[in-house]
Amino acid sequence: MPIKDIPKMNDHVYQEAASWIDVLADRKLDDLQKRRFIKWLNTSPQNRQTFESMLATWQDPDIENAFKRLNTKRIKPKFYFSVMAASFCCALVMTLALYFYQSEQQEESYVLTAKHQSANYKLSDGSQLELQTSSEIKVDYSSSRRGLLLKDGQAYFSVAKDKSRPFIVSTDFGDIKAVGTQFNIDTNQFFAELTVYEGIVEVKNNSTGRHTLVKTGERVRIKAEITSEISKVDLTNFVDWRSGWIEISDQNLAYLVEHLNRYSKKKIVLKTTQLMDQKVAGRFRLDDTDQVVDMLSQMYSLNIVENNDYLILTP
Repeated sequence: MPIKDIPKMNDHVYQEAASWIDVLADRKLDDLQKRRFIKWLNTSPQNRQTFESMLATWQDPDIENAFKRLNTKRIKPKFYFSVMAASFCCALVMTLALYFYQSEQQEESYVLTAKHQSANYKLSDGSQLELQTSSEIKVDYSSSRRGLLLKDGQAYFSVAKDKSRPFIVSTDFGDIKAVGTQFNIDTNQFFAELTVYEGIVEVKNNSTGRHTLVKTGERVRIKAEITSEISKVDLTNFVDWRSGWIEISDQNLAYLVEHLNRYSKKKIVLKTTQLMDQKVAGRFRLDDTDQVVDMLSQMYSLNIVENNDYLILTP
């Protein structure tokens, strides 16, 4: 899979681009909407770059075709120079200088992956990021730190060395800090799990403030008000999501189903609390969720109720 360079963008532009993606996805634009969209697109190179980057990530043929049908050629305005125009140009130069200065100080990008899509990205510092399907991460770099927020899902990081700017990944449960290393983070409704493949990573629990150092071949789970003891991982035989499998032991069924739902076309639902708490162990394919559901129904004598949107498992 090719590695994509992540463009710089700010939060406001990102939200506007996302809104236009929604408009193109939902309906055909009328003439007024077309003019507004073209005007917004041509207002700045960053608007167009952000929209096209999001379009490439989304990979929806209908939206791409709708975008191609629009006349997006820029109309060159005529300028009449006067004292007022000269003053305007000076103000514009100062504004642009301030903008580019701020851009150098602060970089913001978003990366989104849809169902059945994982993605590789190369960050501006040379670090590489592998995102699992149905995952979302925000990249927030500055001159003093490299910050990322893993909002949902799972990601593998290969961090470029930069001692002057620590690489910090934030989750709902805690922060993971590295300088130059390789590690994987799985964040879900129960905990955030860190596995270190190379180097040393510092973990900070959001609730307790406790700091823990995790080394190569070690794993730790960060939960509300507790960080688990460090456990050893045999990296030579370890199976992670990048192989297309999930391997679990002594976890409940709700944990497995949450991971399967990142890939499943229909949402898998456990009907009772007893089912959610059912302990399960084994190795399961992530790219064939229907087969896994059938296997679970046989293992635990479950019924499968299927409709247009859901696969419901009942006792």
